[in-house]
Amino acid sequence: AGEEAGILEQVLGELVNVLEKDDKLKREVASATLYPKIVIGVMFVAMYVMMTFVIPKFATFYDKFDAQLPLPTRILMACSDFAVNYWYVVLVTIAFAVWFFKRWTNSPQGKLKWDSQKLRFPIFGNLFQKISMARFGHLFAALYRSGLPLVRSFEVLSQVIGNEAYAREISRFRDGLLKGKTIAEVMRQSKIFSIIMIETTAIGEQSGNLDNMLS
Repeated sequence: AGEEAGILEQVLGELVNVLEKDDKLKREVASATLYPKIVIGVMFVAMYVMMTFVIPKFATFYDKFDAQLPLPTRILMACSDFAVNYWYVVLVTIAFAVWFFKRWTNSPQGKLKWDSQKLRFPIFGNLFQKISMARFGHLFAALYRSGLPLVRSFEVLSQVIGNEAYAREISRFRDGLLKGKTIAEVMRQSKIFSIIMIETTAIGEQSGNLDNMLS
C-alpha cells in the first residue's frame, strides 16, 4: 500500500504503531480469557476423573445389590465403562475430531462459518466482535493517514482483518463507495458492525477527523 501511494516510509511508521496496538490487544485478550480457560480445563479434568475412577467404584457398589438403576444412571455407567475399556477409541475419536475441525476451519467456507459463529457465542461473542472492531479501527486509521484511496484501503483491510465474516463485509464496501455512499452508510447495511463503530465513523467523516476518531 505504501509503495502504491508513494509514501512507504510514512506507512511503515504507521504499521509499527498498529502492530504495537495489536500486540497490546492480544495480551489483554489473553489475560481476559485466562480464567475461563482454566475453568474449562478443570471441568474436563473433573469429568475425566469422574468417568474413569468415581463412577466405576459406584458401579461396583451397586452391582452387589443387584438393584434396577434409573435409565440416566445406567447410561452414565455405560459411558464410563466404555471410556475405561476402550480409551484408545476415545483418543482416536478426539484426535480425528480435532483434525477434521482444523481442516474445516482452514477451508474458505468453513472459516467463514466458524468466524461468523464465533460472533454469536455467549459472552465470548461480544469479545470477538470488540477485537475485530478495535483491529478495524487501528488498521483503517493507518491506511487512511497514508493517503491510500478508500476503495483500495478496504481491499487491503479485508485481507488483514483476521475474521472472515468481517473480511466479506468489508470487501462489499467497494460497491457502496463507488455509488457515492459514505463509509458510515455502507456500514449500516451490515449486521456485524457495532452501533458505536458506525456512529464514530459518521462523526469522524462529518468532522474531517476520521483517522483520529478510529485510532
